[in-house]
Amino acid sequence: MILALAAIPALLWGEGPQTAPALERAGIHEIAITGDAGAWSSTKVRVRTVDAGSLVKLDPPGVDYQIGRGGATAAPWIISNVWQMMREHGKSFVYEVSGSAISLAIAEVQAAGATAYLKIKPADLELFARSASFAMDHDSGGMTPLANFGLVDDGSPPMAEIMNLLARRNLLFRVVKNAGEFKGPVVRLGSSEYPAKLADDPYVFAAAVRSRIGDDQRLVRLYGSETTLAKLYGDARHARLYLIQYGRGAVSGIRVRVRGHYPRVMIASQGTRLDPAEDIVVDDAATEFTIPELKNYAVIDLDSRGSGELKSKFSEHDFELTADPSAPHWREAPLTKIDTDVHARPVTATEIRSRWTRGALYLLYTCPYRSLSLHPSPVTDRETNLLWNWDTAEAFIGSDMTKIGQYREFEVSPQGEWVDLDIDVEHSQPGGGIGWNSGFTVKARIDEAHRIWYGEMRIPLASIADKKFQTGDRLRLGLFRLGGTANNRELNAWQPPFRGNFHTPEAFGTLLLN
Repeated sequence: MILALAAIPALLWGEGPQTAPALERAGIHEIAITGDAGAWSSTKVRVRTVDAGSLVKLDPPGVDYQIGRGGATAAPWIISNVWQMMREHGKSFVYEVSGSAISLAIAEVQAAGATAYLKIKPADLELFARSASFAMDHDSGGMTPLANFGLVDDGSPPMAEIMNLLARRNLLFRVVKNAGEFKGPVVRLGSSEYPAKLADDPYVFAAAVRSRIGDDQRLVRLYGSETTLAKLYGDARHARLYLIQYGRGAVSGIRVRVRGHYPRVMIASQGTRLDPAEDIVVDDAATEFTIPELKNYAVIDLDSRGSGELKSKFSEHDFELTADPSAPHWREAPLTKIDTDVHARPVTATEIRSRWTRGALYLLYTCPYRSLSLHPSPVTDRETNLLWNWDTAEAFIGSDMTKIGQYREFEVSPQGEWVDLDIDVEHSQPGGGIGWNSGFTVKARIDEAHRIWYGEMRIPLASIADKKFQTGDRLRLGLFRLGGTANNRELNAWQPPFRGNFHTPEAFGTLLLN
């Protein structure tokens, strides 16, 4: 079963077309309504209609601290709808939410791969837009949901309580109608292992399931939070973990254990732009790491390939830019390849070589192409803003291993255009950082006969960091290539970030001055 993880809930809007300007200011350009869409025809907002009677209503997600069921210092009662969306897969759902429940609802919908709508108040438009934007930025297309066992749904109310509790205990299951639908352990109420009487106490039932699965075999285990729920997708090469934190306030130091060998761990946490994993430990059975802080929603990508390294070979002398890999100074230079897109799907490889001197870093790109998207009026005597809308080769380089959101961006096009930018993903620079000038130079040429273009950069090391570089120094490095048309962009990455955005510094590799 493949679920589309592009499941972002639509805004079910009860206000009239006079609110179109407010929607647009919030960055919302599409809504759903239950009435006649004709009144919206004069606005720029796209409108689709939905039958309100077909929608299954869900409770606002959060935590209910009720005496007798849970306490602030014991086991809080989590109000989660993920299990219900799994049970009734294929149906459409609706939430009526406000405040922090908006982010949780969007997280639930994406983690469950469901179709849903949110009814909110006008005052919450910007919060909805920010939360939906985070979810969209971290969509990776269809992936396979992972589960430790299949759970046979008999349709009974007791089974609903069981599903709810199993989900809250992070015992990952797949809902099935019969045992033959799941390859692996199957849990069926009324079987010899799980007699019907166990349903009288869902806590006992969950304990029995956990005992049978065994903690060492569980796909996901969390330590340090009783209010965080997990969903896992993917395979042995790439897994994606969704964590939803229902508690009031952030949780610090959550320890996560995921079965599988994933040396590269990338965390994106809503409300905290950069949230690198700490204390990553990988063995043959599992990957463990710590999330420094989790406010409400995190998307974690786990990659089996590990982080890449490009070695840059030292040269005693600077050299002329030729954009020619057969030049003497490039023949024995170390190289790496961009052979995947941003979602790790294979692409025709781009080769990148590197050299460095006391004063400069050199990069040479060899870029095979089927067709080129070129600026119609190229200029090479000054930088070209928005160069990334055409074919380019790019390098993102940062010297601070702790402030990973601060780095420099360098681009070259097949026509020799260029742009350099000072990037801070946490605090946007004026004009996106284009006012900064590195003094770097480029050379490019197109070999039409062999359908390859070459791009070479000479980057002053002083523009990367105010220090004297020496052999053994390391820099954070992202290598990328853009191509294709406006409607079909090709986003290729040396270290895939598993999202449609190059500016994901937690996914960068390393440049070693050798």
